[in-house]
Amino acid sequence: MKAKYILTAVFSAALLSSCSDFLDIQKEGEPTTTQYFTNDDQAVDAIDALYAPIHQEGLFGRELYWEQGGACDIVWGRTRSYPTLANLQYTGDEDPLKGTYGRLTGLISRTNWVVEQLLKKQQSTALTAVETRSLGEAFFMRAFSHFYVAYRYGNDKQGVPFVRYEDFAGGYDNSIPKQQASVVDNYKMIIEDLDNAIKNLPKFEEYGIELNPKERVANLSVAQMQMVEIARAVSYDSKIVIMDEPTSALSDKEVEVLYKIIRRLSAAGKSIIFISHKLEEVFEIADRVTIFRDGRKISTQRVADITM
Repeated sequence: MKAKYILTAVFSAALLSSCSDFLDIQKEGEPTTTQYFTNDDQAVDAIDALYAPIHQEGLFGRELYWEQGGACDIVWGRTRSYPTLANLQYTGDEDPLKGTYGRLTGLISRTNWVVEQLLKKQQSTALTAVETRSLGEAFFMRAFSHFYVAYRYGNDKQGVPFVRYEDFAGGYDNSIPKQQASVVDNYKMIIEDLDNAIKNLPKFEEYGIELNPKERVANLSVAQMQMVEIARAVSYDSKIVIMDEPTSALSDKEVEVLYKIIRRLSAAGKSIIFISHKLEEVFEIADRVTIFRDGRKISTQRVADITM
C-alpha cells in the first residue's frame, strides 16, 4: 500500500519559531473616544460593534418584521401583543415602532463616529489596509442603516433626520440631526456613502480574480466559489491563513492567480499554511516544508535545502 504524505508549506519567518506577536495582549487601559484607533485590532472591534445589532431580536431577529406589518406591506399571521399594528391604529408607543427606529438611528450614530474618527486619522497619517477596509465597511453600514430609516419613514415631502459627523468643522456638537427636506435628499447621501464604500473596500480585481460581483454565488462554478472563499479570507487581513488543498478544483490560470495572492501575502509578512500532496506546488511557492506520514511529523526543512 502506497503511503500518503501531506506536505505543509509554511510562509513567513516567525510562525514556527515564535508566536509572541500573535499572542501578545495589548493593555488597553481605559479607552476613550480620543484614544481609539491606535491599531488594527481596535479598527476591527469598532466594525464588529456595527454588525452586532443586526442579528439581535430587537432588529432583524424579529422586531423589524413586526414594525413592517404596521406599514401594511406584509400579511399578518398573528398579532401577538400588537393588534394596533395589525389594524393600522397604532399610536407610536408600540415597541416594534419606537424600538426599531431607535436601534437603527443608534446604528447610524455608531457608523458616523467610526467614519469621522478614521477620516480624521487619515488627515495626519496613512491608514493601514485594515483601517481602510474598516472605513469602507463603516460607509457601507451607514448607508445600510440610513436606507432602512429613510424608506420606512421618509417620503417626497419630508425626509428623515440625518447628519454626517465629518461635516462638522469642529467635530459633531451633539445637536439634533437635521430633518431633510425630502427623502430624495436622504437617498443622495446614501448613494454618496455607497460610493465611498466602493473606494475603500478591497475589490476582486486586486486579487486577479475575474468575477462579476453582481453574480449569484449559486451560479458560480466550484472553482469560482473556491476563489471567492480565498478572497474573503484574504480580505480580513489575517496574520495566518490556512489553505487545505486549495488548488484541487482550480484551472492552471486560477492556480497562478492563487500563487500571486500567496506571494503578495508573504511579502506583507503574513503566514500561510498551505496543505498539499503535490510536490511541484511545494517547490513553487514554499519557504519551509513539514512532512507528515500516517498522522506523524517526519521532518521540517527549508525548501532550499531539499533536492528531488
